[in-house]
Amino acid sequence: MNRHTMRKLWPISLLVIVAALSIIFAIPVSANGAPVTIFLNFMPEVSNWGSQSATGTAVVAVGDGEVALEVTGLPRLENEHYEVWLESREARELFSVGKFNVDQEGVGRLYVLLDTLPYQEYRMLLISVEPDPDPDPTIGNRKSLAGLFPNEAVIQVTTPITTATPEAEKRPEYLPVTGANKMPAWGASIATIVILTVAIFLFLKKEEHIR
Repeated sequence: MNRHTMRKLWPISLLVIVAALSIIFAIPVSANGAPVTIFLNFMPEVSNWGSQSATGTAVVAVGDGEVALEVTGLPRLENEHYEVWLESREARELFSVGKFNVDQEGVGRLYVLLDTLPYQEYRMLLISVEPDPDPDPTIGNRKSLAGLFPNEAVIQVTTPITTATPEAEKRPEYLPVTGANKMPAWGASIATIVILTVAIFLFLKKEEHIR
């Protein structure tokens, strides 16, 4: 291969390197940033207050700082409020993401867009009961509904956040593993590499034919 051919090939080689690096960085971004659905129930060893038949659904997009939540079956509070917390996976640190109350039918909703939510992995969303006003920024002793974030074996939800509508029956704590229609980021990167490799091969064949 002469220098003239090598000069023609370096832009294509650079694209191959970029596509390869995208595989490395696309996987963790997809795992941590995609919205996930969390089913909320009265969880043993965590919940200690409220109706055991209450349920809820939350959709959390850590990468965007979005939290959408709807619960049903909780009692309406007077001079108190419900507070939503996210517990980090590693340090088990709690972050408050918002407050709400329920209506006379026991239905409560919360939607927040936060720019202060740390970008990290979380393991649990839980709801506590706090006084209003609340001089203590830490979580109280009364804990109601809770739900675990999907683990690595459970597919994540990739639909946009909307106000969640809980079903009447009790839902599982995790989403069932189902097929996904969209190609993941790493799949697109591999496809790009394959296309570029074929392009290089055809280019070299053409150069040989010309010579």
